[in-house]
Amino acid sequence: VKTVRADVMLTYKGFRLRGCLRGRLPENVRVDVAGPFGPVSQVMTREAAWKASGGSVQELKPIEARKNLRTLTQSDLGLLCVLASAQEGYQLQALDPIREGEREFNGVEIEAQSLGRVKIWIDAQTKLIAKLRYVADGTQKEYDKIFSDHASFGGMTLARTITDKDPAGPNAIELHAVQVNPELGAE
Repeated sequence: VKTVRADVMLTYKGFRLRGCLRGRLPENVRVDVAGPFGPVSQVMTREAAWKASGGSVQELKPIEARKNLRTLTQSDLGLLCVLASAQEGYQLQALDPIREGEREFNGVEIEAQSLGRVKIWIDAQTKLIAKLRYVADGTQKEYDKIFSDHASFGGMTLARTITDKDPAGPNAIELHAVQVNPELGAE
């Protein structure tokens, strides 16, 4: 996985926003969203980030840019991109299996620069990511992302819906189309 292009639907503060993300996670990403007051574009790299809307461009604060980029890398597709790129080192630690109802989950804790420290639980039966727990930037609070409605995209099985329990971010991200390793050009 080198580059990605995905059509998404974001649910954020009661609004459903259609968008497109493309880029090379975790190095650089562009997200274009049809917002309620017109189009909004965000470009995030490891060094800088900015947002364009209504004819103006503004630089994002480093903490906001890092949070937005982490939101994308803390998806199953983002995790695959980070781990497959092998450009940054990461540490792994196995977690004890957990049981929720009839389902059993195997866990692993991963720490990487672009991800932060996350705990991931994989459904023991399907072998798909079911939940990710992270600490929100600037807080010590842990939040969960729930991965559901898995489908095949570009030869990979990914969650179609990621529900985030952090009230400061998008409440849900729905994938509608994913292209793996597309030519991005100067889009």
